[in-house]
Amino acid sequence: MFKGVIQNLCMFILLCPLLFLNIKNSHDWGDDFAQYIHQAKNINEGVSQNETNYIFNNDFFIGPVAYPTGFPLLLSPVIKHYGVNYRVLNVYMSMFLILGCFVGFLLIRKHTRFVTALLTTLVIAYNPTMVNFKTEVLSDLPFTFFSLLCLWLITQNYKWPGVVMIGLCIAFTAHIRSIGMILLFVFIWQQLSTTLVKLLTEGN
Repeated sequence: MFKGVIQNLCMFILLCPLLFLNIKNSHDWGDDFAQYIHQAKNINEGVSQNETNYIFNNDFFIGPVAYPTGFPLLLSPVIKHYGVNYRVLNVYMSMFLILGCFVGFLLIRKHTRFVTALLTTLVIAYNPTMVNFKTEVLSDLPFTFFSLLCLWLITQNYKWPGVVMIGLCIAFTAHIRSIGMILLFVFIWQQLSTTLVKLLTEGN
């Protein structure tokens, strides 16, 4: 038990430099990040999420009038406190990369040795593409973190309070990106397969 805590702490410490690596005070040109920030400001101001001033064109689809509210909800307290500060938002996105990699490490650790899980996680976390991508204020990293958290919770030995926690986590993940609803089917499949294995084992 103590050894596992030390290993997890070691992994987390090795991920912490990401908070300071490639932190910028500007954003590249785009539109998705601006809409997420706009929706976060709408939440703080009590304005409808659909009030984004985006003129929707049915004949030429670029994006929705408004994205799901999960990521804007995550952004809203940061923007309310710091304003649209890209350096702060970069650090915030770095936190989701760290958390996602850490939960990913926990999942890998269940099936392999500590050193293998640690090295695999570090290769992913410090890949130049990932280090550059975390400067983007987009929903990908929060979605990855919450998806992995759902998978980690599903693999635990839990009772009914744990099922409620899994349900809430899946629901919020789906509010970040609607494809997150697939995690519900993952959970159902896991429950069915576990029950089937148990029945077959007891039958033998």
